[in-house]
Amino acid sequence: MAEAIIFLRRLGTRYIPVDLSAGEGGRYPSIVSRCDLCADLDRYPANFFDLVIHHHVLEHLKCDPFAVLGQMKRTMRFGAIMIFSVPISVGSYRENTSESLTDDDRERLFGQGDHVRMFGRDDAKQRFIQALGPINHDARKLAGEVALTRAAIPEEAYKTLSGHTVWLYRKI
Repeated sequence: MAEAIIFLRRLGTRYIPVDLSAGEGGRYPSIVSRCDLCADLDRYPANFFDLVIHHHVLEHLKCDPFAVLGQMKRTMRFGAIMIFSVPISVGSYRENTSESLTDDDRERLFGQGDHVRMFGRDDAKQRFIQALGPINHDARKLAGEVALTRAAIPEEAYKTLSGHTVWLYRKI
């Protein structure tokens, strides 16, 4: 939530933070609007956002995460940037959105009781390319290895695909 306060101070009303749980029990300040990414992205016009950031969100969605990425892309202006991360494990993509799964089942399958999918090292990049187009996940190209080391970014975050990997997409 700290980043929401920082962005709000810098961007004012141009910053639009959303979360599925907004408004539930005072979990978020009033600046955060409720948004179900599976159903509500149509309310944002095409070519609207300059920057879209979502970290560890796609694994929770009970709908097609790649369709959601496509909808996010639609809302982005040309030249806009999307920054995101997802949990990644060995193997290939897998999901199970069945309501019959228990939290324990999901924890065993996906590493956390509220996850419905896991992205895999074997095919994550290709799946994101299919949804968005060219995408970068090598932070060394953005900041350089020396800067990443100084910032205490673990090598795993930029030398391999992991839950630390930050994906960068620029709409062209």
